[in-house]
Amino acid sequence: MKATNTLLKNLILNRELKSVMDELKFVQRENLVTITGRFKSEEDKQKVLLMLGQIPGLNILCDVMVDDEMIVSENDLVLKTTVLKALKAGIKYYNQIVVKVSAGRVFLDGKVANENDRCIAFSLVDQIHGVKSIINNLTFSRLNKSAVSMA
Repeated sequence: MKATNTLLKNLILNRELKSVMDELKFVQRENLVTITGRFKSEEDKQKVLLMLGQIPGLNILCDVMVDDEMIVSENDLVLKTTVLKALKAGIKYYNQIVVKVSAGRVFLDGKVANENDRCIAFSLVDQIHGVKSIINNLTFSRLNKSAVSMA
């Protein structure tokens, strides 16, 4: 069992899988490891199961969901960079905007100064090749319509 514990610790400390491990819970009883939580991709799930499969005599119960809704491809990463550059060029407080991209869908979250900036952000993203849809969750304050401080 000592070898099992060491391999489990190495799995948790593996830098490549660090972000994956933050969303998982491992419970070990004797030679059974139960994994619960959420994987961001099927690839991450396979990496973890492959590493655990190297432990002789270990049984694995994997009750983990794969977040199919937010699988991010290489194209999505490139698209996200393009979106961020466009927002930086066209919106004064672009750093208040959180951008997520999945399967060509662009999610805009955060705050902008006013309704005009919200529309500009949408328009900028809408002009980018590869954007399939835009989910614009940007908000702005209506309390002070003349000037909104975006500290």
